Amino acid sequence: MNITLRQLRAFTEVARRESFTEAAKQLHLSQSAVSALIRELERQIGFGLLDRTTRRVVLSASGGHLLELSERVLQDVDSALSEAKSLLDKSRGRVIVAASPLSAVTILPAMISRFARTFPKVRIDLRDVLTDQILQSVRNGTVDIGNRNLREVRNRARTKHPL
Repeated sequence: MNITLRQLRAFTEVARRESFTEAAKQLHLSQSAVSALIRELERQIGFGLLDRTTRRVVLSASGGHLLELSERVLQDVDSALSEAKSLLDKSRGRVIVAASPLSAVTILPAMISRFARTFPKVRIDLRDVLTDQILQSVRNGTVDIGNRNLREVRNRARTKHPL
């Protein structure tokens, strides 16, 4: 069995709209292509999903159950792809940085400014934290990155990875 996302999307649209024509328009496919996708899906699973008349398309009992599952699968796939794209693009999000008071006002503002120009949708929250509390803040998850040593910050500023 090799069910595809295209088949599930076609089935879901036909079931929602109760029309092959309307589903085809939504999917930017021909009506015959949508029909072929549904036919192949039904062949692969071994039972009919839709009851067709000349005027209407309605879900069979089995089709109703598969529709719920199909919608959940498609939503999960769409969410996973969206999250993966965001992570790969580094296009959005938030990074919390803990730094000593001296680092927070000297070296880090310029580094954060360069980072913000490169990744404008990533928000950097800089937290001024006492040096002896920075490591604990990273360990307990209240910050994502911590820097306890100004010399270490300067050395990193010279590398290709500004933060």
